[in-house]
Amino acid sequence: MRLSAPIVGLTALLLLLASPLHALVYQLKADTSPAGLRRALRAEVVLEEPVVMNGRKGTMFVAVSELDWVRLLDELRPLLADFGARENAASLILDGPGEDGTRVRHLIVRGEPGKLATIFTMTLPDEADMPDLDRLWPDQLPQPRQITVQSVISMTKRGVDWAQFEGTGDSRQLLQSYQDRLVGAGWHRLAGDDTSSVVCMSPDQTHMAVVSIRAGKTRVYGSVFLRRIK
Repeated sequence: MRLSAPIVGLTALLLLLASPLHALVYQLKADTSPAGLRRALRAEVVLEEPVVMNGRKGTMFVAVSELDWVRLLDELRPLLADFGARENAASLILDGPGEDGTRVRHLIVRGEPGKLATIFTMTLPDEADMPDLDRLWPDQLPQPRQITVQSVISMTKRGVDWAQFEGTGDSRQLLQSYQDRLVGAGWHRLAGDDTSSVVCMSPDQTHMAVVSIRAGKTRVYGSVFLRRIK
């Protein structure tokens, strides 16, 4: 299945939301604003995408740097309190200050040879004022049983939603259980490998859902990508 721009953008957003427990996050110095980071890396904003992340409206900025990867790392080092990334790193996650006391997360993705690096920037939700994420689960989908919702992200302009969750037990059993629940709700199974993913069509054929589940060391991690197709 060919990945579309909304899928790539939401994948980036999920990485931006990744907890330090699941990914190495570098800390920008307190005086490095998003605009300051882009200036230092000679990056130009090419896209502003409105999103709703965990019930809060925001904007994802996408910028492209004119620097090659080695030069980009050299320019980045002075902006970070502690930085040990190697030149073969495929991506970097940075936390830093935003506007009006907010915190932002930057995801810098290395381009293929001859292509430029891309910088995704998004304001982080306030964990002290987190809404009930179960209530934000997409209305078109039943929710998997015995899971904890971690984040719900929407690109309303594109008709795209992404929900991320965690659970316990066997990843294959969780996938089969959720697939059975979708089919029981009238969804039609289109494809899947029965081990880590399944693709389904809504009963009225207006939405497509891609479910992905993987086993971690102690938890099971899953996501549901939902896209309006009509």
